Amino acid sequence: MLQKTSNPWLVGGRGGSPVAIRLFIFHYAGGGASAFRQWGKSLPASVDPYVVQLPGREARFTEPALTRFPVAIETIANALRPSLD
Repeated sequence: MLQKTSNPWLVGGRGGSPVAIRLFIFHYAGGGASAFRQWGKSLPASVDPYVVQLPGREARFTEPALTRFPVAIETIANALRPSLD
């Protein structure tokens, strides 16, 4: 089961204990975060998986989709920056 986070761009995470790796997963074109809901069960406990949920998909379907690649890259990088350490 994917957990909601305080960042609308990220779904998932294990929460709790510190982890060695924070894994950011990008869904395929036309997909969404739910396609990866079972991944956490297959990954070691040291990996904290987050799926990047793009606007216009699943719970964010009312938001305008990113349609220009350069704009998408910059927007996604800015949205993920607080989660990088």
